[in-house]
Order: sequence, then C-alpha cells, then structure tokens
Amino acid sequence: MANISLTRTEIAEILNKLSLKKIDDLFEIIPNKFKFNINKELDLTHPLSEQEIEKYFTDISSTNKNSINSLFFMGGGSYDHYIPKVVDTISSRSEFYTAYTPYQPEVSQGTLQYLYEFQSMICSLSGMDVSNASLYDGASAVAEACSMAISATKKNKILLSSLLHPNYVSVIRTYLEPRGVDIVMIENSNSITCIKSCLNLMNEDIACIVVQSPNYYGIVEDWSSFSTIKDKALLIAVSDPVSMSLLKSPGDAGADIYVGEGQTLGNYMEFGGPYLGLLSCTKKFTRKIPGRIIGKTVDIDGNEAYSMVLQTREQHIRRDKATSN
Repeated sequence: MANISLTRTEIAEILNKLSLKKIDDLFEIIPNKFKFNINKELDLTHPLSEQEIEKYFTDISSTNKNSINSLFFMGGGSYDHYIPKVVDTISSRSEFYTAYTPYQPEVSQGTLQYLYEFQSMICSLSGMDVSNASLYDGASAVAEACSMAISATKKNKILLSSLLHPNYVSVIRTYLEPRGVDIVMIENSNSITCIKSCLNLMNEDIACIVVQSPNYYGIVEDWSSFSTIKDKALLIAVSDPVSMSLLKSPGDAGADIYVGEGQTLGNYMEFGGPYLGLLSCTKKFTRKIPGRIIGKTVDIDGNEAYSMVLQTREQHIRRDKATSN
C-alpha cells in the first residue's frame, strides 16, 4: 500500500510539536457541516471486482453524446477529423517535443523547424505572405486580428458579421470593449452576411470588417464582395483551415488578415481545448503581427538553420508598443 500509517508514538510527537491535544484539533478550521460523520455509513453499493467497476463506469460514460455516437458537426468549431497515427509518432520525437525554448536558436532547432514548417503551410492555405506561430485559439486570434487592425488604421470601430462564431464575438468584446472600441454587428439575410447592411454602416471610423466563411451555420460566404470596400477598412477573413484547401483562399479573395482555429489540422478534440489560433496577413502588416515569426537561413558553416526574425510580444518589455498584451 502507498499509505503507511503513523504509529501512536509518531502521532503523539506531531501533536506535541503543534501544541495540540488530539488529532481532531487539526481540523477545527473546517465547519462541521462539511465533515463526514464517522457514525454514518457511506452510501455505497456492495463491493465490486476490478472488471465490474470498469464495466460500470464504461456503461455510464457511454450515455454521453460524443463525436463517435452522434453527428460531429455539433462541435461548433471543434471537430473529430481523422488523425493518422504517424502524426503522434512524429510529434513525439525527442528532437521536436523536448526542444528548448525558441528564443535560444543554438539549442532549439527542432522547435524552430516545426514552427517554420507550420507557418509555411498556413501561408499556403490562406494565400497570405506572413504567418505567426501562434496564438491561443481561434477566438483569441480573431480578437488579436481586430486589435492589429485598430493599431494599423488608428481607428476605433469594428464591424462583425452576425454569423461569426458567438464565442469569437464574446472574446472580441472581452478584449476590446474595455479599450473603448465600438463593436457593431452586421445583419444577415438568409444566413449570409448582408453586404448592403455593411455598406450602410461604413464610415471613416471603421477599422475592420470581420466575416467568417464557412460561417457559424456552415454556409460559404463571399469575401470578395467585402474586399471591394476595403480601401475604407481592413477585411479580416475567418475560416476553418481544412475548408481552405477547397475554397478560394482569403488572400485570393482580397482579405488583409486571415484567422482561424487550428484544431482540425491534427489536434484531438480534447473536451474543448487547449487548441491553437491561426493568424496570417499580407506583408504590409508584418510589423503589427503578434507572436513570433521564424525564418530559415544558414549558419557560419553554411548548414541549414532556423531562427526568430520577429518577436514583438510583451515579454520583450515594449510596454505600450507591444503588439499583444
């Protein structure tokens, strides 16, 4: 047994050291209503064997709705895509998962390499010039993108599609309302973001327009129709990265910033997280991007090497000039 009981001599020694008379005095701070009455029996069934206990809890857990026994588009942004076993094998190799912090390239080439490969893939999918590595989740990525737009345009009002994931809207409000940012929702028509409503809301104070495609209800939106007014505000395109392998990319549709949830690229659902946030943009906004950008180069001997080329977050003591807090 892992528990080795104390002898009476040891108990007496403890009580003497603590100037207490009995063990119960140790628990005086706990209200009696929260203490178990030793004279009352626990409400337990008869004893079960190990196999019976396992079956008992398996039967209970099988009553839960999950991605195997139900339609998995119920995930609302978290989906049970098939993940080949080789993903776990590669990601658990020691040169990647035990690599040192990327801030010291001489001992973190494994980490820097996979971050570089990740950025390259996100740029290919999104049609953007630059990707960071990375943000906390899809919701915080959208909020950071809005913050980028506000910083870049020096404007203080944003337009959000009413068909944007409600969790994303909630996090945007948490990020930006305390900063005095005016958040306005664009109406929808037949589950499509209404371009006319957007045009009616446009003025010189708008920093960005945020449109998700496929939207929260799974319907594909037309980013290109919103990019026609992007001379007045930045266009932030939100999308599931898997869908971008088939649809016109945000870059080709004229978006300035792409954001999304990266869970579907190879992470398990994990009861809702933690996941990773995707963020990429055109070259123009590179200096405004939060997080880290990894570059590929050669070392003094001409060998392939990786290092950080941009790292502008709050840990570098940039204070009010930090791209993210």
